[in-house]
Amino acid sequence: MKSTSSNSAQVFDNLAITPEYGSGKDEDGRTFWPTPENAEYVSQYEPVKTKPIEADLDFKIERKNGNGNIVSIIGHSPDDGIWAPIRIGDNVYKRSVLKKKERHETIEWTTFAVLNIRYTDENRLLVDLLYSERLYERREEVSTKDDLVGEECIETVSAPVLCEMVAAESKTSKWNHNPSFQHPSDNKITRDRAYLPYDSDYNRVDSCDDLTFKEIDGEGSRKEVINQFLTGWTDNTVDHALGGVGGWKGAFGAFDESQNKLIGVITLTRHPNKKYADRTNEVMISRIACHPCRPKNTATWMIARARNWAEDQGYSQIGTTAGVGDNFGAIYKAAGFKLDENNTEWADGDGWTNRPGRTVVNGGNKWFKRKWVYELSSDPLYQFEPNDRISVSSLEDPLTIDSIDNVSSGDTEITASDGYTEYKLLGYSENKVSLRKSKDNELIDDNVEVRHTGEIQTKLHL
Repeated sequence: MKSTSSNSAQVFDNLAITPEYGSGKDEDGRTFWPTPENAEYVSQYEPVKTKPIEADLDFKIERKNGNGNIVSIIGHSPDDGIWAPIRIGDNVYKRSVLKKKERHETIEWTTFAVLNIRYTDENRLLVDLLYSERLYERREEVSTKDDLVGEECIETVSAPVLCEMVAAESKTSKWNHNPSFQHPSDNKITRDRAYLPYDSDYNRVDSCDDLTFKEIDGEGSRKEVINQFLTGWTDNTVDHALGGVGGWKGAFGAFDESQNKLIGVITLTRHPNKKYADRTNEVMISRIACHPCRPKNTATWMIARARNWAEDQGYSQIGTTAGVGDNFGAIYKAAGFKLDENNTEWADGDGWTNRPGRTVVNGGNKWFKRKWVYELSSDPLYQFEPNDRISVSSLEDPLTIDSIDNVSSGDTEITASDGYTEYKLLGYSENKVSLRKSKDNELIDDNVEVRHTGEIQTKLHL
């Protein structure tokens, strides 16, 4: 849980001594500004306020004598395992995936300059980043958005988010101090990257409709399937940051039957804290990983089906954690999970390693553990997906969802069929739904309960 004490995210404000700084560039053309390490930190400032999902970093700040403007900051974790300097005039690179083809994807890196570092009235610490085709000339001329011309733009990023991404030095980070190639001479540069080896016998899967969800169990399922997939698989393209698992309550795979290939895996296990597990009746997602040839939304597709299984098994909620590298938990948010602010906190990277199957996290350094939770007992309608199998309390046979739409009233409208009759379900939550026949809009029941059936299409038993 984030601390609200004066020791949390303390900012040290150098008001007395500022090292001399200049505009010297290294051989790659990147501007290096001096860090405030040699400055004398003489006074404390108010803590930087962060959003719940943002790492509660400590900050050191260097201000320019005379006008007091911030010229550089260092964001770091309590044990300095995360350490990122951000300086006015420095370059940072934004990574975007433009196209994904059969075996290649096009990556674009856009060069931005750190234009401004500032506090807001709410004590948020923000960084303004400038893009311009004439970046080195324009960064001395632009101070606000009113000065922008042509395709120039300013992107504003929270300092904690930028520092955590820069410190991760991940090839997949949205923001980085260095791209994964030599410093580009242009402000925008694209590269085609082969995400599948030339000798891989995998082909790209177009849609999740082509996938089948199977439970995986039996002798050899852990070493020969799940853990082998998490640590490389047959073409050495999968690399989960935490490696393999020691066991599970449930393990599942997404299969492309046309290739007879495993595309993704997800494992669920009991929470390591017995008291917490008993109190919350939670099952945890311990691993989720996908092959590079996966279709879009494969991760959320697997989570939705694992959620159905967990509900069928009688669990009250699914939990998981994220926070290593540049992983803030975006896929869990997309899957309807909520951030548990009370259990989002700094964690030791070597915690729980005294138990079988537990691995070191973040190289043993502290990491900002973001706790995500999905409550199964209050499943809103918008979490259902097309092709999900659902049971309706007023009907004997289960239905298959055809489409889901939001309507002007703010409710969700689901069209589903049992193969003979098409129905419409309108409402917000699973116990406040009206059921009608689509053909003539005949009302069947005005207060029905809707649930996932918990069906797993097939089971892979080794």
